[in-house]
Amino acid sequence: AVATACMALVDEYRKGTVSKGRTIIALSAAIPASADGDAEAPDKTLDTYIKMLDNFDADRERAGKRGRSRSHEEESPGSDAAEPPPKRQRADPGAFAWSIETAIEGSKLRTECRESLRLLKIYAVEPKLSKSDLLNSEGTPEFPDSEWTHILAGQAVDLDHVFNGRHSTGADDKVSHDIGEFTISSKPKVPSRTIISFGDWVIAWFATTTATAYAFPHRQRELVRYGEHVIGQFAAIAPQFHSCVMDYEKAVRRRVASRRDLLLTDFFEFSDLRVQFIDIRGSGSSALPAKDSKPASARYATGEARRSESCRRWNGGECSLTSSACRFRHVCSTCGSGSHRSRDC
Repeated sequence: AVATACMALVDEYRKGTVSKGRTIIALSAAIPASADGDAEAPDKTLDTYIKMLDNFDADRERAGKRGRSRSHEEESPGSDAAEPPPKRQRADPGAFAWSIETAIEGSKLRTECRESLRLLKIYAVEPKLSKSDLLNSEGTPEFPDSEWTHILAGQAVDLDHVFNGRHSTGADDKVSHDIGEFTISSKPKVPSRTIISFGDWVIAWFATTTATAYAFPHRQRELVRYGEHVIGQFAAIAPQFHSCVMDYEKAVRRRVASRRDLLLTDFFEFSDLRVQFIDIRGSGSSALPAKDSKPASARYATGEARRSESCRRWNGGECSLTSSACRFRHVCSTCGSGSHRSRDC
């Protein structure tokens, strides 16, 4: 509730309906004091929102400079009218079909999504400069170089690379070779250690949360809530099926990264993925039994098929053979247990 109220105040300032001073006063009143008396935590929270206000100011100033520059060029007499046009024209994003629709109908994005999109567009202008400045900032958390690129581009992070980075002593930079006028680059190596357990996932996700929130401060609460959601899935499912949870959460992050109107906490948007990857009947569930590659005739000839089927006569209490002598298994035909018959299941 506090985050929603603060983002609403920031949005009002962005629209220009209130002054910066009044917005800061309102934010101070909306952020509660720390329960243990530590004033540092509320101060950091307030600083995060003030940075958002400063970013809006910087955007307005840049837009004003561009407008004044164009106006000056139009008013100045052209001394070189015969100058040829540039070889390559710059595209006008405002003419794109999706931009026109947004301009007509207005943005329907929530405040959090709109702030993420604003930062992504800033980072995309000079991606190399953005990444270089981030890596050289004082508070940059430890994180694989290749995954910083994914974060700044709004792409899904590879948690295997994050987990492997905590156990690797080498650099993960791309290797480049100059051959004449061409440069050949190789991608980072496939991680030698991958996530195979709940504990591995928690380690990688904690690091990813810290890094993502560093570039997108307003997403801190979203990332924490998503982590709690996935941990709940791990807790609700037997350990032998935890790989299904990992596949599910990976698919969720891919979907959110491919759209700009979703948050990781929009759990209702991922119900189909949960069925697909976690439900044992889902098409993508790794808990489905593997199909036997042998044809049925070959399996019956060797007795494999017979030994895999339950004995109907034993389940009916009529089989006089022992379990080792019978061609069929003496197990319940309903649940597969050998401690009772199907009539007692």
